[in-house]
Amino acid sequence: NMNTLVFMKPFNEMFDKENVSEFKSIDSIIEIYKQYLEKYLNDFMADLDKKIYDIDPIMSMFIENCSKTSRDISEGGAFYNNYGVTTVSLANVVNSLINIEYFVFKEKKYRLVELNDLRKNNFENNEKIINELKNQKIRFGIDDKKVYDLANTIMSYTNDILRKNKN
Repeated sequence: NMNTLVFMKPFNEMFDKENVSEFKSIDSIIEIYKQYLEKYLNDFMADLDKKIYDIDPIMSMFIENCSKTSRDISEGGAFYNNYGVTTVSLANVVNSLINIEYFVFKEKKYRLVELNDLRKNNFENNEKIINELKNQKIRFGIDDKKVYDLANTIMSYTNDILRKNKN
């Protein structure tokens, strides 16, 4: 794996930079998150493009297409490459969105500004709220349409952005 794509980075950046009191629905949050995610993904790909691969003549000897094209594996000689990235924290973003939708917009138990302030302080001395958010009935890993839809929305958008890039 060449790098780690962290879905929470653009999510946290959004909540650090935006005026969260202006968020009026979960849909508006998702749309703004997509903007931060797109910038993050483009920067992520630009960083990957800066990586320089070491020439590997021994490995290239054993890769059929490298022999046919007389190009080293580091120079694109392989027909298929097996470089990839690890993705993490999709579940955290989905759970955060579900909790915001439920506790802020549906139940109106908390204000988004209040939860954001708690987030910035790592929920310090707020075990009750932490447990309430952690134990939300609907969450990533549960067989629920809302969970699938959110995860698929984020992954489809990610795929659309990454598909535009070649490295």
